[in-house]
Amino acid sequence: MRRASPNRASLNRASFALAALTLACIALFTASPGLDPATSALFYRPATGFWLIGYPSLETLRNVFWSAADLLGLAGLIAFLAARTLPAPQVPPRLWGFVFAVMALGPGVLVNVVVKPIWGRARPADTTLFGGAHTYSRAFALSDQCHFGCSFVSGESASAVAMSLILGMLFWHGRSRTTHAALTITLTLAALVASALRVMTGRHFLSDITFGGLLAAATFLALFHWMRIADTLPALTTTAIRADLTALARPLTRR
Repeated sequence: MRRASPNRASLNRASFALAALTLACIALFTASPGLDPATSALFYRPATGFWLIGYPSLETLRNVFWSAADLLGLAGLIAFLAARTLPAPQVPPRLWGFVFAVMALGPGVLVNVVVKPIWGRARPADTTLFGGAHTYSRAFALSDQCHFGCSFVSGESASAVAMSLILGMLFWHGRSRTTHAALTITLTLAALVASALRVMTGRHFLSDITFGGLLAAATFLALFHWMRIADTLPALTTTAIRADLTALARPLTRR
């Protein structure tokens, strides 16, 4: 019987773990429908609303995460197009195309074009539970309370998780266990903080950020497998990147 390669086995384990986690989260929010409003209520005061909105530093932090995700997707597109012009790129262009595809397809198309309009869930601050005018709906209930920029699922949570996974992938290969641990902790905390900010300011329910992140992770794994990205990672070295940059700059220096 033929054994799966280490990369294939790791991908299978990651896919299984993500599927199990998704099912567990579905069970949790189905069995505890009050979890969403209870979590949002922690950051709501009847007299002032979602009071953390009044802290400019939190909005600045939110914009940092949002801008970083946009820049990562744009950088992936530019790197992909630039690498395609090289006769013999050291880093396979599809690796950079993967970066752009994950950011564009997950947080972009699937979240904002597909899921949000279908579910039509009103944001917490817009529901009657928290001083708004729209009816609250549970996580998996289709609703007509929103038609654009809806609550389920969170695009910013999806962006944060996608960005963390991509950065972890780019800086993982060839690093020490200590670096792996530091990367895991740092990027996990970044994704959690970026997602939590949306709950704390009344823009998303807990289930919104949970399934936004899960959708981003599923997009990442699906594209990682389909585009055979594991085969490209050994080529992602400082020497290879420097060589590609030198090759790109050569026509300019000749002029």
